[in-house]
Amino acid sequence: MKKLVSGVAATLAVSFAMNAAAVDRIGFQARERLEGETAELTESLGLNAEQSAKILDLKLNLFASNRDARNELGAGTSEFAEARNANRNAFRDELKDSLTKDQYNQMRALNNS
Repeated sequence: MKKLVSGVAATLAVSFAMNAAAVDRIGFQARERLEGETAELTESLGLNAEQSAKILDLKLNLFASNRDARNELGAGTSEFAEARNANRNAFRDELKDSLTKDQYNQMRALNNS
């Protein structure tokens, strides 16, 4: 089990490093959807331009990381599920650093409604 977790962690590290280039290859529809989600968050949470740009970057990286993990590990595998969870946790941690506590809590409330 420890080897599996170590392998997934190593895969994620490589995946994150490759994401800068991978984000450029995100399809038009996916990019448009992520930009729309970011615009809604910007309006709902009162984000400034810097925060909005950071959120979009985080969303693009999350999308690319999950896509790369799915392609490498196979959709529906336990390894993919672990990688996706690790990607989501990394996204959440970065999100907390990019938003104020009130903005983060407001976003969570919007997502839970």
